[in-house]
Amino acid sequence: CGGSGCVREEWWMLSEEEAAYALSAFPAGKDAIDHAVLQCPHCKSVNFPGTEQALVLYEQGRMVSLSGKVMQEQSYREVTRHASPGCAKSALQTLPVRLALSECDAVARLVGTSPEAEEGGDDGGLSRWLDPPDTPDAAASRYVWAPSGLFPAPYPPQAVPGRVVECFRLLGRVMGKALLDQRPLDVPLSAAMFKWMVGEPLSMHDVAHVDPPLYATLCKLQGVSGPGAQLDGCPLADLALPWTLPGNDDVELVPGGRELVVDGSNCGAYVEAVWRTLLHRAVKQQLAALRAGFDEVFWMGHLGVLTG
Repeated sequence: CGGSGCVREEWWMLSEEEAAYALSAFPAGKDAIDHAVLQCPHCKSVNFPGTEQALVLYEQGRMVSLSGKVMQEQSYREVTRHASPGCAKSALQTLPVRLALSECDAVARLVGTSPEAEEGGDDGGLSRWLDPPDTPDAAASRYVWAPSGLFPAPYPPQAVPGRVVECFRLLGRVMGKALLDQRPLDVPLSAAMFKWMVGEPLSMHDVAHVDPPLYATLCKLQGVSGPGAQLDGCPLADLALPWTLPGNDDVELVPGGRELVVDGSNCGAYVEAVWRTLLHRAVKQQLAALRAGFDEVFWMGHLGVLTG
């Protein structure tokens, strides 16, 4: 940032081997050094450059070994351990850091430990890390019933809470790390969510994987048009359907949608507006945050290989 004493946060993917090397190769007799970490810009994996004897020092914009030899970034591309195989031999970014011996020791201990999975109790194990609810209703509100799988809840595009966006960013990081570590993650995503993650476009038919009753209604409405149009024997005009997302009147399908009514002349446009809002417009920010968090750990584009 250019200011004196300024601190910038960086996201690293660090292997156990690299953490152990940083500790073992720390220059003898020093408590801290100016160092340059090499990082892959895609999978965020890092390399602590050095020689067999010690880590290099970062002096006047150059990486210098203890013997005085200037080291080049290209020399470390072959030996960098990437979280994603697709990043092998990629060019690495140089990140100047002030590295302390105590920090290397702490990181080596931390990376070398892996928490064991806990057995869940009768309540599914969530009570281990959720605050005890005050009432039964409060307890029920902590769980989501999604028989068709999980998909982001819709919000008006201009009113998505910041906390919701950050939760999706965190979820993306967790999902990416679980994938890298090959750990099962108890997050039952809907088929539509998986389809989005592998880069396939979503259509009206994917509403069946998010809200089956709504999908059935949309299919019926697709065949309704013209004066005197009916739905299940009831005149469409008598239903007084507003142009809002079914089940969520806060999400208007078009500006001023609460004041508009669905009829035989605009029913087809209404159906398209519903599924596009549900699967795209009203969840765009949430999905973008999830992708950003996922990409910090593992580029989501790699999941495209799972499509057939």
